[in-house]
Amino acid sequence: MWLDDSMAAVRTYDVLRAVELAAELRCADASDIRLYGCGKYAIYVGFAGLLEPAIREIRMKDRMSSIADWVKETSYDPVDSLSFIIPGMLRLFDLPDLDGWLADEGRLFATAGRSDSL
Repeated sequence: MWLDDSMAAVRTYDVLRAVELAAELRCADASDIRLYGCGKYAIYVGFAGLLEPAIREIRMKDRMSSIADWVKETSYDPVDSLSFIIPGMLRLFDLPDLDGWLADEGRLFATAGRSDSL
């Protein structure tokens, strides 16, 4: 990985840059930025929401419910795992923590997890 980053970190950065661009557009309301993510890649919306308090609303659908549970599954395939895991994140938090922090701030409007393997 380039500069020891995970793809999850790089893709989250991309989302944050898109939010920054949208906030600068004259035709957009910078105080009303809302993000929606679907499937396993919805995790980037959650990470971006955690890092950028200007994002007003976060919606995630069919996202994995827990990274820790995902890596413990017998069907877990480490190939492409850095697309979803930020190195060291499980020492600090997992997705239920992320959801709780966003919900406490009143910015999490929907999270529907998946029970099947991704």
